Amino acid sequence: MKNLIISIISVFLSVIIINAQPTKIAIVGNSITEGVGVGVPSRDSYPAQLGMYLGADYEVGNFGVSGRTMLKHGDFPIWVEPLFEDALNFNADTLIILLGTNDSKPQNWGDYGDEFTDDYIAMIDTFSLVGDKVPEVWACLPPPAFSVKWGINDTVIVNEVIPAIEQVIAERNLNRVDFYTPFIGHNEYFPDDIHPNPAGANAMAKILYEVFTGDTVQKKFDVNAAKNKTVLTDTGENGGALIDGDPMTAWMISSLPAMATVDIGEPDSIDAFVLDFASSAERAVQYTIEGSLDTENWTTLADHSERTETDQLALADVITPQSFQYFKLTVTGANQAETDILLTEFQVLAYHGAHHANAMSVLIDRESSRYRYYKIYFTPFHNTGERTSIYRDAWDGDGFLQMTGFKSVEENLEYRATLKKGSTNSYYLMTYLDGVEIISDTIDLFNLDTGVECNSPLPADIDLKQNYPNPFNPWTRIIYTLAKPEKIRLTVVNSLGQTVAILIDKKQNTGNHAIYFDGSKLESGIYFCTIQSDTFIRSRKMVLLK
Repeated sequence: MKNLIISIISVFLSVIIINAQPTKIAIVGNSITEGVGVGVPSRDSYPAQLGMYLGADYEVGNFGVSGRTMLKHGDFPIWVEPLFEDALNFNADTLIILLGTNDSKPQNWGDYGDEFTDDYIAMIDTFSLVGDKVPEVWACLPPPAFSVKWGINDTVIVNEVIPAIEQVIAERNLNRVDFYTPFIGHNEYFPDDIHPNPAGANAMAKILYEVFTGDTVQKKFDVNAAKNKTVLTDTGENGGALIDGDPMTAWMISSLPAMATVDIGEPDSIDAFVLDFASSAERAVQYTIEGSLDTENWTTLADHSERTETDQLALADVITPQSFQYFKLTVTGANQAETDILLTEFQVLAYHGAHHANAMSVLIDRESSRYRYYKIYFTPFHNTGERTSIYRDAWDGDGFLQMTGFKSVEENLEYRATLKKGSTNSYYLMTYLDGVEIISDTIDLFNLDTGVECNSPLPADIDLKQNYPNPFNPWTRIIYTLAKPEKIRLTVVNSLGQTVAILIDKKQNTGNHAIYFDGSKLESGIYFCTIQSDTFIRSRKMVLLK
């Protein structure tokens, strides 16, 4: 009986171990799959981005080889590649095939096009005969070719290759993925007319994610309800630095306890806080956070009055969503309490129904006569599998660029930034978890010629930053700065010059402003956001892709 029980337990544990194995997805393709043109294929190719979206329960293998064909008699058939052999040995649960682009070349389709369907079916059968699994097959229609290049011909893709793939899909009852139709008219995702850039690869990854899971990747924006609002302190020091969104300014505390009370203007549902210690991290700052609707009755929301950690640049708290208008930060203690404490940012994050992006902390690493070098650190909220990437505004003013791969909290969540004298850069984080992308608020770094760090220096007139994300669907954030109080008009027009939205048409105060634009009722395409005053006008291009 004892041996029987042991045997049953062994079988049960074996089943658990087997079931714990990730679902394996093999993607066989050409340079589009390999990641030519995306920068860092291991990070930016659509198979890599699909793996990030699907998470730890899936293992995505990229078996793309540049220039390869489905046709066995093509100029460079994928059949003879070592990576194709690796794909066969991958023992995949799911097989995704994206081939046909190079088959459209005249030396391939002109001589052997009538063999394409037979070779396609042969590939499916080959994968069915190896390993101990018969993979589920997804056949992909290739994306458009926006010009005849390297012999690749969109007319052949549309009129010959795609119908041949559709025939195989019908005959074998395969799953179908359309990479052609969504990208019609979207050359901006294919800078060389053939290969997707990272944004195009991201769109491809989202298409696959949606057909696999039946869900769309949601996008939400973190809103710091305290930013540039009213703050009062009991120290007489500049408490406004706590909520100005500038990581290089600070509220200086000379004696304890010290208190700062933020009025966000009206009650809002709040579910998270971030306190950035930056250079005072080693001080093990102790504090509490309270909320109130009337400044008379206070509710404790976070209590770190006994913390001793000295290795955290920032501390994030997540609470059950509660509605308050006033938030009181009370610093109660610290190591070396006789010396000044610097707190650079206090964020009060509005509840939006999902997790929050990692918080950013900034330290100056070193300086030279021409450059300043920063370290940007990410502080996670959840530690439950989220992955984060940092984006920087493009120096040519055309949107934001992804600067790092999506890192997990187990990795070194750090980014090194370099600013030339007289320059500025804006950064934001995108954190992904459980089918939701969260966009953080931006931070701005300034390296002024004077060598003096300013409190969020203002432009001479009006500054309109590039919207982000861009491309977007359907939400995007538009940020602008006013050097003085004045009436402005902020509009969105389509490519024909027709106004589709009036976002602002009134007098506003000096400072940084942000507004969200919802494109859910508009068609995909190019739009222009324009800010105008009596003496100034500027526009930014925005791309809506559905």
